[in-house]
Amino acid sequence: MKKFVLFFAVLFGVSFFMACGGSSSPGDKAVKINQKLADGDMDYVMDNLYVGKEDMTDEEKEKVKGLLQMGKAEVDSQGGIKSIEVVEEKIDEDGKKAKVTLKMVMGNGEEDTDDVSLINDDGCWKLSLGN
Repeated sequence: MKKFVLFFAVLFGVSFFMACGGSSSPGDKAVKINQKLADGDMDYVMDNLYVGKEDMTDEEKEKVKGLLQMGKAEVDSQGGIKSIEVVEEKIDEDGKKAKVTLKMVMGNGEEDTDDVSLINDDGCWKLSLGN
């Protein structure tokens, strides 16, 4: 689990109701993105990554999707995700950045906590790559 959490933190380290899938808080969004990753919905995860105002090239997108697939494989090897809980949610005073502490329990009983960074991108919380 630690490997997956470290992978996730390094990779992402990554609201309008309709545009943002109904997630009203950074904690809700962090949980939903983790669930979608575990379910293999890479399009949803990719749509909810913040990489800055410039779009990723197709080559960069493919690299990120490959890393996401590795993360999903790690989750699968641990029996999937049994539960995800928001332990703490801190939103900066300006409302543009947030740090969410998640506790994940895997299907094999392993559990861990990790911090996930998010950016408010035009009202939509997205996982932050490298921030």
